[in-house]
Amino acid sequence: DALRAYEQALCIMPASVEARRNLAMLKLVRGELTDSNWRDFAWRRLCDGFRATQFACAAPLWRGEALDAGSIVVYGEQGIGDEILYASCYPKLIASARETLIACNDRLVPLFRRSFGAAKVFGLSQAPAWQQAIDAAPAQVPAGDLMRHYWSDKLPDDAGAAYLRADPEAISRWQEKLAGLGRGFKVGISWRGGTDRSNRDV
Repeated sequence: DALRAYEQALCIMPASVEARRNLAMLKLVRGELTDSNWRDFAWRRLCDGFRATQFACAAPLWRGEALDAGSIVVYGEQGIGDEILYASCYPKLIASARETLIACNDRLVPLFRRSFGAAKVFGLSQAPAWQQAIDAAPAQVPAGDLMRHYWSDKLPDDAGAAYLRADPEAISRWQEKLAGLGRGFKVGISWRGGTDRSNRDV
């Protein structure tokens, strides 16, 4: 029903970026990871909710061309969960560029620095200190666009591979704490999601 509704909406309002973005997201959720659907997903950049998360960088948008001789700035977008999801593509991007600069939510800096040691990672609030390197980069890309280049047609073979590294001290601390609870299966629950711009769940 939603698919038909969005298609009808686009027939009535072909210029509706929200309808085009939502239709693309619906098709991606259905597993239709086609280049066309990923291209339509890029319409999110013109939606109001995305505009607030865009990163100031004057470099041209990267469209998948070779990066061997240059650097690229990739920036997280939307919420922290989205940044973590899109970061699954970072190892491939890092491997293809001479230098990769990752701009992320400040809370993710320690995690991303541990996980992507070959890249330069900085928080969005630290961007002014990195401005010279940002301005010198010949290409930039919002993290969500990486899916088009690395997830088109089907999930990659390494889609289930671990790409984040936990803090060793935190691992030890939690192992000790959980061991103190006794034997049995332990379950963690996330009780909050969303952003101030989306319907935050409390």
